[in-house]
Amino acid sequence: MELHQLLIPIAICLIVCLILTLIINKLKEKVLYEEIETFCNQKGLKFTKPQENRYDFSIENDSFIMYCAICKVPSNSSVTINSKSTWCLRFGGGKRQGRNYPNKRYLNELKPFLNFNPSKKGDKVIYRLVIFHPSTEIILRYMNESEIMEIKPDNVSYGFKAISYSNFFKQFDELLKINKKDTTNPYNN
Repeated sequence: MELHQLLIPIAICLIVCLILTLIINKLKEKVLYEEIETFCNQKGLKFTKPQENRYDFSIENDSFIMYCAICKVPSNSSVTINSKSTWCLRFGGGKRQGRNYPNKRYLNELKPFLNFNPSKKGDKVIYRLVIFHPSTEIILRYMNESEIMEIKPDNVSYGFKAISYSNFFKQFDELLKINKKDTTNPYNN
């Protein structure tokens, strides 16, 4: 059997695997958006997918509009917000308590959303939300060189809120609150 006779079936298998992976990812994405849209319909909210690529979808009603971006992350990870435009993902390690995350990368795919300044629409409060899918163990923010704080759904970090997709539905009402520690509404610059 010659080499090219072996390579053709291997190449076909690789192409089929690639196509199946792309199809499965598209189906998962479609299910994700359908879940969010169903949730919005149950709450009486308007779900809209944008014409532009700066955000993934928006949720709105008479009093607010929430621009949302979905960021895919591994479940055994943590996200650290270093500055408005620098968000860091740490991932890997085992499941034991107190372990460190050996891998690190910056979430550069969020930059268009982080630099997005939506225009005000009447008296509506504007929220910008990053959803980590499927989930992340913890979301942190550097306060200064030596202090770090866990981000909760009602916390604002550089004008953004952040939450794991696994918590999105059960903590949605908390996302609409603004923490009393924040003296101004950073969404309406």
